[in-house]
Amino acid sequence: MKKVFISRNLAPKSIFYIRLNQKVALFDMSLLLFRPLSFDASSRVDWLFFYSKNAIKFYFRQEKPLADLPSIAVIGNPSANFLKSHYNIQADFIGNGEPKATAERFKNMIGEQKVAFVQAQHSKQSVQQCATFNTENRIVYNNTIKLDFELPTVDILAFTSPMNVQAYFQKYRYNSNQHYLAIGPTTAKALADSGVNAIQTAKKPSENALAELCLSIINQ
Repeated sequence: MKKVFISRNLAPKSIFYIRLNQKVALFDMSLLLFRPLSFDASSRVDWLFFYSKNAIKFYFRQEKPLADLPSIAVIGNPSANFLKSHYNIQADFIGNGEPKATAERFKNMIGEQKVAFVQAQHSKQSVQQCATFNTENRIVYNNTIKLDFELPTVDILAFTSPMNVQAYFQKYRYNSNQHYLAIGPTTAKALADSGVNAIQTAKKPSENALAELCLSIINQ
């Protein structure tokens, strides 16, 4: 049986867990630590743009969801679903998870309206780098890499963020006998920067597409 690692703590209802748990020895663990940060939400903006589910969670831990919220944008469907299921808020804009396409479509939609990008302290600001926005940053949590963790030797490593890549390679070396998978282009770049020669990137930045990629390798 193949062994697969994913750099995320999976819930039993996670699509990655559902599709792979019975077919592989699955090891799931985030290699990051998260800590909420106090932030100023007093300035008026037209939009809140959430980069991740963690950004949503830590934002609404301080700011209770109220009826007079500005319009809400999220980077992709997983964040939109999390927003709806946990806070009963429907996103007004949902990106496709790919920064450049999301930035272009969002910019065309909002023009010069003011947007607050809700993010981590070490965010890559991938959407903001692809277009010029009338913006402010709201940093709602700190994400740092774990230093104390142990992972078994696996056949497939599926990475879900650049910082998870950084955390992994602080402890382990590249092994050409392993498959290195990235959930999206920024994570793929982090793998390349870490010296990985053969990188496979999911067709879409989602757990489902990452699971599809894993299964294609397992079934070879």
